[in-house]
Amino acid sequence: MIPGALGLRGHHKNLTLPVVIMAGEGDKVVFKRRSGQLKAAVTGSVLQVVRDGRAHDPLPSYEAGR
Repeated sequence: MIPGALGLRGHHKNLTLPVVIMAGEGDKVVFKRRSGQLKAAVTGSVLQVVRDGRAHDPLPSYEAGR
């Protein structure tokens, strides 16, 4: 785990804003199980698994078209 993320671990339960967690179905960096654990730690959060073969970066890159 990267140091910045490791330092925030345990603080997720303190979030009070709406949170959407996005994960790519094919992610080999952060496994779907870990995304589920994060969802469980953040009250009221929503987990959206992108199932179109995307991996670690589930959002399309808009920079590529420029």
